[in-house]
Amino acid sequence: MLDLIDVLFHQVSYAAISAAFFAAFVLYQVVQTLFFADLRHIPGPLLHRVTSFPHIWHVIRGDRIQWLDRLHNRYGDVVLLEPRFVVTCSGLGAKTIYSSNSLIKAPFYDTVGFGAGHKHLLQLKDVKSAGRIRKPLLKIMAKDNLNKLESLIHRHLDIFIKGIEGVPGQKVDMLLWLRLLAFDIISEASFGHDFGQLATGQFGTLTQTIFDSMRFGVLSSVIPGFRTICLLSPFPTLRRLHSSLQKLLMLGAKGIRTYDLSVTPDFVMAPHVLAPLFSDEESLIKEVSAFMIAGSDTSSTTLLYLFYEIALRPHLQQQLFDELSTATATGSDERITREDVEKLSLFNACIKETLRLHPPVPGVLPRLAPERGLTLGSPKSSLFVPSGVVVSSSVARTQTHADVFDEPYEFRPERWLSDVTEDMKQAWMPFSLGQRNCVGMSLAWSEIYIVAATVLRRYWLDVPPETTPESMSMVEGFFTLPSSGKCVLEIAPRKAQ
Repeated sequence: MLDLIDVLFHQVSYAAISAAFFAAFVLYQVVQTLFFADLRHIPGPLLHRVTSFPHIWHVIRGDRIQWLDRLHNRYGDVVLLEPRFVVTCSGLGAKTIYSSNSLIKAPFYDTVGFGAGHKHLLQLKDVKSAGRIRKPLLKIMAKDNLNKLESLIHRHLDIFIKGIEGVPGQKVDMLLWLRLLAFDIISEASFGHDFGQLATGQFGTLTQTIFDSMRFGVLSSVIPGFRTICLLSPFPTLRRLHSSLQKLLMLGAKGIRTYDLSVTPDFVMAPHVLAPLFSDEESLIKEVSAFMIAGSDTSSTTLLYLFYEIALRPHLQQQLFDELSTATATGSDERITREDVEKLSLFNACIKETLRLHPPVPGVLPRLAPERGLTLGSPKSSLFVPSGVVVSSSVARTQTHADVFDEPYEFRPERWLSDVTEDMKQAWMPFSLGQRNCVGMSLAWSEIYIVAATVLRRYWLDVPPETTPESMSMVEGFFTLPSSGKCVLEIAPRKAQ
């Protein structure tokens, strides 16, 4: 009996001693992090110094934009987001991060790909390796090629117009129709033919796969083991997310295998410029699929928020119509070109203000601080960040900084018509900055110009009661979305004027 008690006593003692050592180790790590770490001078919540959980939680909820706003309101321009992750909302800080070639992309991007093997453009860490892919893709964005691509945009725009005019009561979910339009345009630019989503008038398996793959990539980048969790999960939604990347690659393979590289098209498309770079089909499929994802939501997000903001302001809508009428032909067969409208001052100001208030990618674009470290902040207040720490601008907050923009959360296109300051130009970054900015930016601008001008020239837009500021508040997947998942507007054809 005494032997048994003695054994139990020693087992309890060893367990207690082990637990005590573990607790002491944890306490040591916490104390080191809080009081002696190289980021102790960076302001931020206590919890952020020891765990990434708050950041993960707000990514899952989709309210990271609003959370970052609150953090900057409380702690200033530079905030600790995670134990080794610092964000800034100053335009100068953004320029420091994204205009320097010495900052490579953070590990965040490792998990936004298609698994093992080829890393696509978005994942490539440094400017030099990314340049190998960017250079041929920029041939698509050349002015002459974009002019030729306008016929493609108009062909799909005709189907879009027919579709929205056939909606009962002419209450149109612009989120739905603009996404279908953008998807058909970018899929044809990617594969030489579209997948007919506009003709269906609804989100189908293909569009759902695109949205799922983007969401899956973001969640995988911030939640450790998320891919395994989804793979083993009994929940259908998580299993669907996990299968989205494979479905997307199957879609890409179908597109590539039906694309005839021997035929010279009227305009340059992704397979023609990318095929010479890769010796294997799998790499080409992954690169073109990534190009399609990146171009699927930028323009549609901008257009739906532009139409919403304009519909709220009848006087401004009429001013825009008058400006567009002086520059474009009348009649139902009109074909508005980018050249017709890209220099219209009020029209451009409205687009810029939409991109400022509703950036397509509103969250963070993380980089690694270089070996020498870097200084973030504003001329009034700056903080040093050591080597290896993840740094990023909080894009939506940078573009609504109260020190830069008067009434920063108000839609005021006139701010871009006169007295535009260097600080305003520096803080406006909807397509990012530097040599790693959005490679498809020029194509997005062509879509935005042509679609916006055509719709505002043809229709009067109204906001029905079910579309409210609350339903249109921004949530973040990777791209911006309205919280309600829709943007219903009333359209009424204008009489020829």
